[in-house]
Amino acid sequence: MKKHTFLKKQLLIILLVVTQLANAQCWQKISARASHTLAIKTDGSLWAWGYNSQGQLGDGTYINKSFPIQIGIETNWIEISTGGSNSYAIKNDGTLWAWGAGIATNPVEFNSATNWRSISVSYTHILATKNDGTLWAWGDNNYGALGNGTVTPNSNPTQIGLATNWSNISAGFYYSLVTKTDGTLWAFGYNGDGQLGDNTNLNRLNPTQIGTAINWDKIEAEYRHSVGIKTDGTLWTWGYNGYGNLGDGTNVIKKTPIKIGIATNWNNVDSGEYHTIATKIDGTIWSWGYNGDGQLGDGTIINKNIPTQIGAANIWNKISAWGNHSMSIKTDGSLWAWGLNGFNQLGDGTTTTRTTPTAISCPTTLSIVDNEKQIFSIYPNPTNNELFVK
Repeated sequence: MKKHTFLKKQLLIILLVVTQLANAQCWQKISARASHTLAIKTDGSLWAWGYNSQGQLGDGTYINKSFPIQIGIETNWIEISTGGSNSYAIKNDGTLWAWGAGIATNPVEFNSATNWRSISVSYTHILATKNDGTLWAWGDNNYGALGNGTVTPNSNPTQIGLATNWSNISAGFYYSLVTKTDGTLWAFGYNGDGQLGDNTNLNRLNPTQIGTAINWDKIEAEYRHSVGIKTDGTLWTWGYNGYGNLGDGTNVIKKTPIKIGIATNWNNVDSGEYHTIATKIDGTIWSWGYNGDGQLGDGTIINKNIPTQIGAANIWNKISAWGNHSMSIKTDGSLWAWGLNGFNQLGDGTTTTRTTPTAISCPTTLSIVDNEKQIFSIYPNPTNNELFVK
């Protein structure tokens, strides 16, 4: 009788531990693109889900995944960026890894350097910085997206200029935005909608300074519009505005950065194909622009041309938007997604479009729980949402 009671208590403890693990909020970084997503957990492990026709998930297959799956067993990933059909990541040893279209179906070391610092991938080209502050680019070079003074594509990382004070980088659709440590903003590439911000529609083959401000902090380039936050917490947008994606209350293209509202507490900002999402330092989340697939997250499919708060929660933190969906990690480490989901890019196990933020489970790889007579086992392993104890 005592032994039976002991085993029941042991099973109860196991179930409590498993429940805690299954409900753990574990996400640290997220990178979403049109049809697939990468994420890093707080333990440094790499996860992926969504469309996989070119091996862009990195699991060695071409099969779509509707839930997050772990890529390899390493726990030293620190930076991630997804492109249209490929993916790049950096480990804490400074090595750069790539997979997907034209590369491999598993992460492979892309370059022998061990001092890579940041990476930004678009449909067309890739930007990266090294720890020494140098800027590098490769990929398609239509319209001068690589910033090397030509329109010739390059498959290998090539240094852009000689400057060693490059800071933030963002690769958009055939154009690029970068900042320097002195707070200046630079742009190059395609400029048909004024997305470079230099008050022209002229393409630029070399990095061109945008304005004279020296307080640019965060910047994001996307399809046809650009967004940024200055060190004073103000929000700025420019470029295409056909769906109100600039957030200035109009649908008129802007060829220079314009200030949005009077708020000085913007924290993070990212742009999708025709929409924008942002967070404030008070933890609220805001969105505007095209909403035909619910990517604004306000429960409707109505476009908005001014920043609109999504829900009342005030623990939103990191964000990622691309194409027609959006994602965010809250301060508690939980991951939420909304918008178009035709290729499982939300990671909720369905292909159902979501018009409000939907929680994405945190898969946990569990050990087999055992005693000396091997009475208990737990399966499946890893698990997404169902767990069995035998």
